[in-house]
Amino acid sequence: MTFGRSIKRGPALAAVLASACLLVVTACGNGDGGGADSTTTAPTRPTTPTRTSASQPAARTVEVSETDFALRLSETTFSPGTYTFAAENAGQVPHSLAISGPGVATTETDVLQPGETARLTVTLREGEYELWCPVGNHRGRGMDARIQVGTKGGTASPRPTGEGGYPAPSG
Repeated sequence: MTFGRSIKRGPALAAVLASACLLVVTACGNGDGGGADSTTTAPTRPTTPTRTSASQPAARTVEVSETDFALRLSETTFSPGTYTFAAENAGQVPHSLAISGPGVATTETDVLQPGETARLTVTLREGEYELWCPVGNHRGRGMDARIQVGTKGGTASPRPTGEGGYPAPSG
């Protein structure tokens, strides 16, 4: 009567397979009924792994306004620690934000369309760091800034710009 057992296992096996398929479909869904969220910010590229613990202070947020063609930082004093650079494209053309310096390999956001935002979280130690827009010739047109991080607080110095965002004449 092996045939009888196979018939009894068939419906049970089908039920198990159907449940497994339902579980996979449910796990792969995003739970919001589909469609993209129109208010999401542009994705950022990971910089360094971040871990939170009771002993680790939260990252300080520095707002970075990217205009055509300058960077404006909300902070001018920097001490060693973890910072989140919140970039907003306040210009009329696409921009991005990149940072590099001691212990931070060049890290950048995706290209931001006007009005979009993105965040970069990095841990800064003593030394000089540079922030810039890596899109086209934007860096050469004045979209860069240097920050000095020191134990007693460093400084930010955006590159002076002249008319139209081009570098100011020297001398």
